Amino acid sequence: MRESGLFRYVRELGVSGEERTDADRVVALALSLGPVGRLLDEGLSDQEIGLAGLREAAERVLGDSDVTWTLSYRVRLGIV
Repeated sequence: MRESGLFRYVRELGVSGEERTDADRVVALALSLGPVGRLLDEGLSDQEIGLAGLREAAERVLGDSDVTWTLSYRVRLGIV
C-alpha cells in the first residue's frame, strides 16, 4: 500500500479477539483459507490435504464441547 503512492498514511495493526468455538468451527476456519479451497477445487480430497485429519482431531479433542479461542487479525489502514 505504501509503495503504491496512493496513501499519505499507511499502518498495519495487529488486533485480537476471543470467541467460543467447537470442532465444526475449527474445520470451517480451515475451509475459509484460500489455499485449502484452491486445493479442493483442484480435485484433491479432504484426506489428501489433511482436512479429514483435522476434523478427526478437533472432534477427538473437543467432542461436543466448545472452548474459548483467541484469534489474531492483521489490519492494514491507508488514509488518502
